[in-house]
Amino acid sequence: MHDLISGTERILNEVDSYFEKLFRDMCAKGHLDLTPRPNKAEGGFCESLPDSKSSFIFMNRFGGFDDYIALIDEMGHAIHHDLSQQHLFFEAQTISFEVGEFAPMSLELFSMNQRTKIFSDERAFIQAKLEQFRLIIEFLPSVFIVDQFQHNLYDSEKNVDTFDEIFKRLVDQYETDLIDWSDVSDLKGK
Repeated sequence: MHDLISGTERILNEVDSYFEKLFRDMCAKGHLDLTPRPNKAEGGFCESLPDSKSSFIFMNRFGGFDDYIALIDEMGHAIHHDLSQQHLFFEAQTISFEVGEFAPMSLELFSMNQRTKIFSDERAFIQAKLEQFRLIIEFLPSVFIVDQFQHNLYDSEKNVDTFDEIFKRLVDQYETDLIDWSDVSDLKGK
């Protein structure tokens, strides 16, 4: 656990000392639940705590490099939340679903070269960068589909019966061949 905390601190400090300070503050407040335990749910998330105007990160560790990526991603949410709290208007403090992944994914990319702080093997470092790019490239089509779908919904009045067809057309346009729809083609537009 100590390696994950200290490695993440070093990475964040290299990107911006403010990010490391926020991470240390969250550690000091006990706002990181990173310890694996029986029956703890998989994955990770960052939740804002409205009364303290702070963030809390819940994450289940697996003991590998992905732990760093997951924690940095969740710190991206925490940083976004922390910076949004500086706005005077409540509406500006709320992070909408449409932009919720911008900060975390950006922090993942901005911190990519700083990961040499936790990799001693250059080959492993290059493999990790390639894996990160692969994951982002696989994720982007779903972002495009959802964004274009929303534009279609809000652009003009549409009949709810056409939503499935609109979604299917967007899946056909943007999705890669990661999913084989041949046996479930009737579900493609859902």
